[in-house]
Amino acid sequence: MQRVTAVTRLAMRHRNNALRCLGAPVYGQLLSTSNMPGSKYRRPKLLHSTATPSKSKLKMDTGLNIDSPDERHRSTITNQLWGHRNSPTSTNAVKPRSVLEKTMGDSFTEAFLPFTSDSQLLDEYITFTGNIRVGKLFEDLDALAGTIAYRHCDDFDPETKHLTIVTASVDRTVLLDKLTPNRDYRMSGFVSHVGSSSMEVSVMIDTPVSMSFSDDEEPQEMKTIMLSNFTMVARDPDTKKAHPVNRLRLETKEEEEEFARAEERQKIRRQRKALSLDVVPPTVEESGIIHDLYKETKAVADEGQLPKNSVWMRSTQSTSIRMCHPQERNIHNSIFGGFLMKEAFELAWMTAFQLLGTHPFFLAVDDISFRLPVKIGSILRFSSRVTYSAGGDSHALVVSVVAEVNDPQQGRWDTTNVFNFIFTSPTPAPRVLPQTYKETLLLLDGRRRLESSREACAEVRPEFVQFYGPQRTSSE
Repeated sequence: MQRVTAVTRLAMRHRNNALRCLGAPVYGQLLSTSNMPGSKYRRPKLLHSTATPSKSKLKMDTGLNIDSPDERHRSTITNQLWGHRNSPTSTNAVKPRSVLEKTMGDSFTEAFLPFTSDSQLLDEYITFTGNIRVGKLFEDLDALAGTIAYRHCDDFDPETKHLTIVTASVDRTVLLDKLTPNRDYRMSGFVSHVGSSSMEVSVMIDTPVSMSFSDDEEPQEMKTIMLSNFTMVARDPDTKKAHPVNRLRLETKEEEEEFARAEERQKIRRQRKALSLDVVPPTVEESGIIHDLYKETKAVADEGQLPKNSVWMRSTQSTSIRMCHPQERNIHNSIFGGFLMKEAFELAWMTAFQLLGTHPFFLAVDDISFRLPVKIGSILRFSSRVTYSAGGDSHALVVSVVAEVNDPQQGRWDTTNVFNFIFTSPTPAPRVLPQTYKETLLLLDGRRRLESSREACAEVRPEFVQFYGPQRTSSE
């Protein structure tokens, strides 16, 4: 809970500073209204940032531009965030960049999803079940994190080239409350840590306790729905090598504490990687689980029948293959990370739906690493399977999605991402059993991720832990 409170407090302080600089109220003032050619949409949106040298109100033109990725294939909010990333620069800019010093507040940016008052916007996010498309929110959060990183790196010099910034990883993201379509939401964030060429961007989604934003006054109380940290990396646009980013000046004790927490998160990420089952063998406890599973699956093979309410892991597999078209590209002509997150989430949801026979609800997504860029013209394959479901009275399950890219001219598949989503079900989930050693390791990995997410949820929102079901200590 300390982490959520600290980030919320910092975001509110940066937000108040932004409003003083902009000289504008947040709710009810429309900062831009634009038409997208060939589209019926004409809707104003709300977005604020302090990252402008003139400290003036921010306006953006989201009209379709032939030099920009096709905006009709992304959400309105993502389009606005993309159009608001950099200050103008010369087409023949060659001046070397200088490393500046900026504050956390300089990069603070927020965007609004006023679902209660904008039915057309809600149409972009609603599912056939009447819930919110979480994959679309991941797409927006990635766009928000990218915009914040670009604003931190911007030197406002038209004679220098803009850096290339890509998403390197996303920390575990835990849902802290239900997402419902009858509420308004706010996405906000800021750069919370910098390295030599990397930045950690803390982003959050919150909602008014009163459910909607007032037209004339700010809500007194907000509820945090989701909190995450994106690691963004800067590259030289010509050499593609790592490029130094602007330094971060810490102004308050709260910012120093958040900076220290970010460094601690980096250590934890390295520890998780070092203890991965891809690197080290299972623990003593997990070795016992492997042996119990071996005995159980051997008995199943002898009897020729699975236990009641159980399925083989391989029977849960699903695959989606698609061509990477220019419409999904980012400003660097690669497929952008938010699109990959959205596609992976929606396949994972469908995989869970097929197993459960009822609508699953999202709880968390574990750490995500972006290993390779995905180029336009590549073939992209998503492969999903349920890696862990304990059965019995447990309602939670883990779905792993592997994203692979294929260059037809080279003829090989390379892994770009591995996603692990955790869902819960209104009814007990069937137990998933492995048949090979590889599947057994996948089961152990899923079990680890479920328990880690349960612990993370218990720290910040204990009342939400019930959706993870009972904690397992055996081969379940």
